[in-house]
Amino acid sequence: PDAFFSRFQHAGSWAFKPVGFGIWLIMLAMAVHALVVNWGMFVAEARYTFNPANIGWVYLVVIIAKVVHECGHAFACKYFTARDGLAGDIHSMGIMLLLFAPVPYIDVSSSVQIRSRWARAAIGLAGVYCELFLAFVATLIWANTAEGTSLHLLARNCVIITSVTTLLFNINPLLRFDGYFVFSDLLSMPNLYQRSQAYIIYLFKKHVLGVAKAATV
Repeated sequence: PDAFFSRFQHAGSWAFKPVGFGIWLIMLAMAVHALVVNWGMFVAEARYTFNPANIGWVYLVVIIAKVVHECGHAFACKYFTARDGLAGDIHSMGIMLLLFAPVPYIDVSSSVQIRSRWARAAIGLAGVYCELFLAFVATLIWANTAEGTSLHLLARNCVIITSVTTLLFNINPLLRFDGYFVFSDLLSMPNLYQRSQAYIIYLFKKHVLGVAKAATV
């Protein structure tokens, strides 16, 4: 996949420059305004998200959102590594099953070359950043299309699915997704998951089982 992302590197990198971030903030404000104004209708429609007749739309949105998500990681890796004069090769990409839907994954391990932990964090959160931008666009489309149309349904599902996956999974430091890896990198604790598990087991042994010499390994 490196040839593809190298070819479109300049087009994809604008999202991580100041002008791209400014556009992201403007879209955020517009999407929040549209959602607040139409909140009652949004809540009423959201009840039908996991209706059996709507599952096909949900799967379609998951696939689209994850393609955007992974491309965000890739282009961010290209941008920040190039800024440091590094290659930033995208070694591999593929398909895995998430919620029984085929979704892409991508290898941006070349970002470990970057010295700045904040730049590495930006790469780790780039998928969420791009997925939220998709949610902002979908919110504006939903608010300006007629209820019952295919575009309206697709946009509504996009807003809900991207928001849920971002808040509950991607940026949640308690799950081993983007938020966890960014958090552990910023703390310089690559084995944070194992260490936290060991500490919870230690607390259980000491305070529940009464083991006097419980070890925190």
